[in-house]
Amino acid sequence: MREVEYQEKVAEKATKEAALSRLDTQVKMDKRNQALVQAKQTKNMVANSLVTKVNAEKDVLAIKMELIHRRVANMLDVEDRSLDALSEMDKALKQRLTSAIRRKELANDKKQENESALANYQEHEIEKVVEELNRLNQETWENSNVVQEILKDLEHLTDTLK
Repeated sequence: MREVEYQEKVAEKATKEAALSRLDTQVKMDKRNQALVQAKQTKNMVANSLVTKVNAEKDVLAIKMELIHRRVANMLDVEDRSLDALSEMDKALKQRLTSAIRRKELANDKKQENESALANYQEHEIEKVVEELNRLNQETWENSNVVQEILKDLEHLTDTLK
């Protein structure tokens, strides 16, 4: 995010510099044009010399203008590449975020599945223990009845033997 803001500020600064440079060049061209008008007015005195000078200055300005145009084009190209790189980074980060969210969801689903399976297993084991306890209680009750009958029989036998 900071990199994007930084690049936006750099781009804005480059745009302003290009605009200022263009204005500066325009101002210089306006000054040169004024000088050219004055030169034409005084051309009777220094016509050949001044015309040569003006032409030389025009050539220099044309070269400078071409250099400025190249610099601006280069800056715009760099800006475009930077924006493309930022776009790719944004896309990659979004993909990573989506992947991470999906992995988290899958992990949560697996955790819930494991917890549910554990709860089902524990419930099944508890049911088995309860059934076993009920069976043992039933056997104990039956054994208790058998023991009581045996005791009655023994008591009856003891009474008979006396």
